[in-house]
Amino acid sequence: MSFAISSALSQGTNLAAPFVIDPTKGPSSAFTIDITVHDVVGMLGYGITLRYDESILTATGVHTYPPFTQAWPSESGDGFVERTYTWPIPEWSGLDVYSEDPPFAVMSIDFTVDNWGVSELQIQNSKIPDCYGGLIDHTAISGVFSNIWPAETMPSDVYMGLTAGFVENRHFKVSKEPDVMQTLTAQLENKGIVTTKARAKFLVLDSMGGPIAQLTSATVYITPGATLRLSADLDTSEMELPASYTVEVQAEYVGFAGWTLGRHGGATAAKTTVALTFKLDY
Repeated sequence: MSFAISSALSQGTNLAAPFVIDPTKGPSSAFTIDITVHDVVGMLGYGITLRYDESILTATGVHTYPPFTQAWPSESGDGFVERTYTWPIPEWSGLDVYSEDPPFAVMSIDFTVDNWGVSELQIQNSKIPDCYGGLIDHTAISGVFSNIWPAETMPSDVYMGLTAGFVENRHFKVSKEPDVMQTLTAQLENKGIVTTKARAKFLVLDSMGGPIAQLTSATVYITPGATLRLSADLDTSEMELPASYTVEVQAEYVGFAGWTLGRHGGATAAKTTVALTFKLDY
């Protein structure tokens, strides 16, 4: 499943970055975007700063399209690309792209993907000079890159299953252990068709059902079809013993808007098991 979506254009002149929604673009992959202009008359050149999340992407190349081949001093750095190009002298005459025409690509930027996640492709400080010595009023429309949870997916496309839960020692003798940490583990499987950001939560209850501790594993990205084990360490030093305890294990996963918790059994469910017990003893 791959999506390369043009930005929604507003009335008047637009300078726009695209929406690139593609769960196949994992770490070490590459892609290219075009910056486009639409509904403009007498365009002599452009200046643009494009910012992105450097923890997810790295810009590796910038190219301009004719007729804007005259380069002006510019720079790039961590998380941004800055470029200015104009129509070369003495050929200045201005570009016309009418409202009924498709958007016109003025430049392209190459990226490599360093991580899973979502990065805005944010246009800042944009300028469009005209062939009469002025600047053209315009709307700058930022884009986005995402290789997780595309906005166009159906709920059934994103499914994180909790296939098993484990307690490292069902009978944990604190006095004989090198430390008082008990490891709790959840096995998660990505049963959907997009890479998903996920974590495991563990709720520890006493024999009366009262909560003793709530733990959360590290957050990871799980590719379609993959199975991972996520764990957290329970400090037993303040827990009563001898006594029996129950662990509820829960899988959580996330989309664009934040953590999404469903109900047991649903297509976007956070599935819970209550079947794990262990005993603390001397």
